[in-house]
Amino acid sequence: MSGHSLPLRNTTMEDVARECGVTKKTVSRVFAGGAAVKPSTREKILEAARRLNYEYNTLAQSFSSKRSRFIGVATAFQQLVGTSYFGELFRGIASVLNETEMDLSLFDTDTDSFSDGEKLAKLYRRRRVDGLLVVAPHTYDRFLGTLERLHVPMIVVGVQPAGKDICSVSLDDAKGIRLLCEHLYGLGHRNMAFVAGPDFVTTSEQRKQAYVQFCRDKGLECPAHYIQPGSFSIQTGREAVRRHFADGPRRVPRQRSHACPTAIVAANDLMALGAMDAARELGLRVPEDLSIAGFDNLPVGGELPATLTTIHTPVMEMGRQSAAILVNALQQSRLPAGSTVLDVSLVTRASTAKVRARL
Repeated sequence: MSGHSLPLRNTTMEDVARECGVTKKTVSRVFAGGAAVKPSTREKILEAARRLNYEYNTLAQSFSSKRSRFIGVATAFQQLVGTSYFGELFRGIASVLNETEMDLSLFDTDTDSFSDGEKLAKLYRRRRVDGLLVVAPHTYDRFLGTLERLHVPMIVVGVQPAGKDICSVSLDDAKGIRLLCEHLYGLGHRNMAFVAGPDFVTTSEQRKQAYVQFCRDKGLECPAHYIQPGSFSIQTGREAVRRHFADGPRRVPRQRSHACPTAIVAANDLMALGAMDAARELGLRVPEDLSIAGFDNLPVGGELPATLTTIHTPVMEMGRQSAAILVNALQQSRLPAGSTVLDVSLVTRASTAKVRARL
C-alpha cells in the first residue's frame, strides 16, 4: 500500500484561486494567455497550479470560446454615469462579475444608433456581448421591444417594463413615495408639493404618479403648480422652491387651492438638498416653516444641519441581483425570466416635523 492517499477529487480553478488569494477570473486569464496580470501574480498562480496538480481544461475552453465573456451595461450616460446611484449599482454588478470570467462593457443609449436597438442587437449577434443589463430606460426608448423580439438575453434594471415580458429587477418606487407622503400626512401636512424628475425617465414618472395618487386617495387638493419640474439636480430643487414662494414665504392667499405648501417631497435627494438651500435663502426654517423630504438616502443627507428625511433604496443589491440572474441564465443557455421588486424603507430625520398653524 502506498504512503500517499489518492485525491478525492480533481483540483479546480477555484482551488488555485483560493490558494493564491486571487479571483477565479484572474486564474482564468493566466491560463488563457491574458496580458492584464502582473508577472509576480502570474508566477504565483502557475506555481500553485503545479503544486496542486491542476490541469487547465483546454477542450472546455474551446467549446466556450464562442462567447465574448462580456456583459453589456446600457444606460443614458448624461443622466446616470457619474452619479452616486450609478456608482452603487455598478459596485453591485461588479461584485458578481468579479467572481466569474466575465467583464463589463458600457454603452450609451442616448446615441442615435441606439434609438431602436439595432446596434445593441448587432453587438449581441457578433458576440461582442453575451447579455445586456439595461439600466433605467427612458419612457420613449424603443430598443427594448427590438431586443425582446431578437431574444437577446437581457435584464432591465431599475424599472419594471409595462406590457413587456422582459426580465427586470427594480425598486418599489411607488411605495417609497407613499411612505413619504403618509409620514408627512401623519404630521398634519395637507398642502404637500412635489418636485419631479425628468418626464422621460421612467422611475421619475412612477414617483410622480404615486404622489398624485396619494393626493387623490386622501382627498387633498393638488393644483398643477404643486408639481414642479426638475432634472434630479440640486439647482432644479432650488428653482422649484423659489417658484413656490415667488410672492414671499409668508404669503397666505384666501383661496386654499393656491396656498403655499407646508411640505415638499422631492423625487430624489439632490433636488431635496437644493430645496433646503432655497428655503434658507428665503428665510424659511426647515422643518419649522417647511418640511422637506427626498428619495435615495444619499450619504450627505445624513450630515446636513437639518438632516434629510428620505427613502432608503438598496441600489447596490439591485445591481448584484441583476448580474447574478443574468450570469445564471447565460450559464444555463436560457433567457432570463421573471420580475424582482426590492423593498424600500423610510428614513426619518430632522428635515420633517409637525405642521405649524398658519398665522
